[in-house]
Amino acid sequence: MINYFLLLFVSLFLALASSANAGSDTGTLDVTTTVSNSCSIGAGGEIDFGVYDPSAISLGTATGLNVTCNGPTVAWAIHSTESVATRLMERVGGTETLIYTLTNSSATALAVTNTSGTADGVGTAAAVINGAIAAGQNVVPGTYSQNILLTIVF
Repeated sequence: MINYFLLLFVSLFLALASSANAGSDTGTLDVTTTVSNSCSIGAGGEIDFGVYDPSAISLGTATGLNVTCNGPTVAWAIHSTESVATRLMERVGGTETLIYTLTNSSATALAVTNTSGTADGVGTAAAVINGAIAAGQNVVPGTYSQNILLTIVF
């Protein structure tokens, strides 16, 4: 029984000693970040006209060209550094060229103000760019291509 009281006394003493030495305080921790509007053009956009037939107009639409934006409402526009007059695909392994045009979904030539839209919140939108190769071009057979540098402004 004495051991029981001794154990109780020691336990009570340690509990009081611990609480007598313990203290507490409160403080705050500020956590902040800034999220800015941002946009990017996804890689992989392509217009494939297929096989060109000089007797008919060849049409194509960009596939895989996505614009991803974040922000409450982000207005964006895609611009190309090349003028409409110099849209020439060059034959791979040669110097021959094939004239073509690019237009946005409003059928406006892609020169200075190309294709545009708005993104609400975080999301991805397809940028619609159409292309056409005029009929009647007498060109050497082969594969023709051109890389267009696009810049997104938001």
